[in-house]
Order: sequence, then C-alpha cells, then structure tokens
Amino acid sequence: GVSAEVDADAAAPFRGGRELIASERFNVVMSNPPFDLKAPTGSAAEPYLHGRYGSLPKNRTSFAWLQYAVSALKDDGWAAVIMPGGTLFRGGAEREIRARMIDDGVVQAIIALPSALFASTGIPVTVWLLNNPAGKSSGEILLIDASDLGHMISRTQRTLSGEDSSRIADCVTKWRTGHGYQNVPGFSASVAIDRIRAEDYVLIPARSVGRSGALDITAQSVSELRDEIVARARPAPAADERVAR
Repeated sequence: GVSAEVDADAAAPFRGGRELIASERFNVVMSNPPFDLKAPTGSAAEPYLHGRYGSLPKNRTSFAWLQYAVSALKDDGWAAVIMPGGTLFRGGAEREIRARMIDDGVVQAIIALPSALFASTGIPVTVWLLNNPAGKSSGEILLIDASDLGHMISRTQRTLSGEDSSRIADCVTKWRTGHGYQNVPGFSASVAIDRIRAEDYVLIPARSVGRSGALDITAQSVSELRDEIVARARPAPAADERVAR
C-alpha cells in the first residue's frame, strides 16, 4: 500500500500563525477544503495571512489552501486542490496571488467540474493541479472544461461515471507526459502562459477550449458576473424535477 497522512482539521493552514508554510513535505497532496473559511477567531493568523505568493484579503481564504498545498510539496511533488470557481477570475489580492503562482510555474492544470457534485454545495467547483516551483514549467497550463460531464442520480445530486473520470485523467496524463495529447475543442486546451498573462490571468477553461456560451468577464465587473451566474441558475430546479421524473 501507499503510506499517507490524513488531516481533517480545517485549521491546518493557520497553525503556523500568519505564514502559510507546511511543516512537512509530501510527494502528493490532495485537499477538499472548506470554501473561504475564515481564519480561526483569536488565532495568530489574524488579521491577515501571508504566503509565498502574497497576503490574502479579509474573509477569503481559498488561496491560503493553495499556497499551503504548494509549501507542502517535495521537489517532484504535485497537489490537487478543490476550489470554488471564483478563484479562477476574482480580482484584487486574489488576482495578484493567482498571477504570481502562474508566473512561477506552480499551476499545471485547471479542471472545471459540473455543479451538484457535492452534497454540501450545488455550485460548480474546480480542481487546481499544482506542482513545486522547483520543478520545470512547460510554459503552458492545461485547461479542461468538464462542466458538461456526469449525470443526475437524484434531483439535487450529480455524479461522474467511470468513463467521465477516465476521460479527464487520460487527458491530464497525456498532457503531462507529452505522449498523444491533442487539444479537444469544447473540452481541453493547452494554453501558453503568455496568453493567460495577456488575458489578465483569468483561468476560466470554457473561454480557452472554445465552448459556446462561455462567460466573457474581461469587460464585466465581479458583481455583473455574479448576477449573470444567478440568472443562469434560476432554471435549475425545474430541470432537476424533469430529470427526477
């Protein structure tokens, strides 16, 4: 078997005070942290958290987990961290951290998953695949839009089939090894970091894979984007009822 350390403590990144640095190093780190959990009240992490790539905004700790995961990697290690979709495009301090991570070659791939995969939230989530900055960067980031995959198993719950999971895993493996990978319109694209930099470090896969109906946020404020997402989500309950019949 494979040895592993499992930690269910949501306060893990905050144990070291304000610095987001893990005390141990691993070959693989996998994390499904609480979304934007506040730093524990009265902890040494207040009033701010600082990692290798910058300080976090108040009440937004998603990039605490991403920076903490990177700090826990051995030189050839990699991490997979589940994050809310907002981490791909939000501005301010999060944009600055995201930009530094991209420029440093830490971000290997972004996988946009469908909504309703988790019982605790119905929002779409993303998987960030990260590597240690000591490793060699390919100069590109793999963007996968898997938001249309999966099927409903109840009115509110979606699941990915084995075929769906294999399609995503095979795409990542081929891209990492350089053997047999090709961009698939509507599903995956290997995008140069220079292009991502020119697009203000936005990492929304749908925009790069050529998926029709992809949100264009370059000229939108975050509030406008939020309103559009809410509007698109309104038909969801009716669709769920049709699936359940």
